[in-house]
Amino acid sequence: MLLDKLLFKLRKRRKHQFIAQIINIYTYTHKPTIDTISVLVQYASPSKLYKWIDLHRNSIPEVRYLKLLSCIENSDQEKLIAPKKRLKIAVCISGESRTFQYCIKSFHRFFYGHDIDIYIANKSPENSSLIKQNYNPRNLLQYTDIDYTDHERKGIETFNFLYLKHNVIIPKANTNIYPMWFGIQKSFQALNQTVPDVKNYDAICRCRFDTFFRKPLTIESFPESNIFIDPNYNEHEGYSDQFAIGHPNAMTQYFNLYDWIPKSFDYDFGEKGYLPEILLKKYLEKICELKITGIDFETRLLRNDFIGLESHEIPIKSNSTNLLRNQQIQNYIKIKFPDLYPHQ
Repeated sequence: MLLDKLLFKLRKRRKHQFIAQIINIYTYTHKPTIDTISVLVQYASPSKLYKWIDLHRNSIPEVRYLKLLSCIENSDQEKLIAPKKRLKIAVCISGESRTFQYCIKSFHRFFYGHDIDIYIANKSPENSSLIKQNYNPRNLLQYTDIDYTDHERKGIETFNFLYLKHNVIIPKANTNIYPMWFGIQKSFQALNQTVPDVKNYDAICRCRFDTFFRKPLTIESFPESNIFIDPNYNEHEGYSDQFAIGHPNAMTQYFNLYDWIPKSFDYDFGEKGYLPEILLKKYLEKICELKITGIDFETRLLRNDFIGLESHEIPIKSNSTNLLRNQQIQNYIKIKFPDLYPHQ
């Protein structure tokens, strides 16, 4: 849909005034439909859309009106949507705690109506008290990073470097991969330390502190070999490693990717190399033989420069954050592995 592509590009450039103007014109000249509402809920405030469908209520059949209303309410952060089926879910959280205080309300809204137990792996003890207050975890596992030097060196020697814009050079085997997956595994360890059998849950979820949820969870069942991810972050033809939910059997394998990393260096990851999303896809499909289903959960990573934006204004990516991260990785490699870093 051309409208969706246009609005997506404008939001990416943070052109919220232009988006508002286009939506004003569009809602003035068109009648609401399920397809258009499904697009516009990503870019317009719920109040704007409520007014639009109410303006045309007399000409819209009641059944269709209720569908339109439901579509808007799913993205309305002030509406709590009860699930059709109550599930027992374990939520394993890891990563940097960063902007979690701005995401916590959306987190609880996403899982509203379900029976959830929260398990957290945290390496920032100064935030432990605040995290406990907001999440009330069944187990908060405090841990420290280990030495990833062997993985880092092996990854660089095997897969070489990426040459990016702004004279930035980083390893294809991103050094952030190792602490990330170690932390993910630790969050699952927090679960295993607490319950005798993870299969007592209908589903297990991998989540980050800085994940903002625009919609509620609507899945009603989890097939044994399935994992559901948000395709919005599937870069490089791989799978996003930021959010996943699935059956306990499938997710047990997901959480233990870190143990496979030493063997992963022997695999061919194609022309693009050992990138995080490609690594995850190889592991889940070829090693674990799991089925991956993409569902637009409307998750967003709430970067610091997104704080204060309305939920529909939050972009998929932050170019400034990505550039800063890559520069930090570049400096880290220059200092730690001067013998491996390319001479310019």
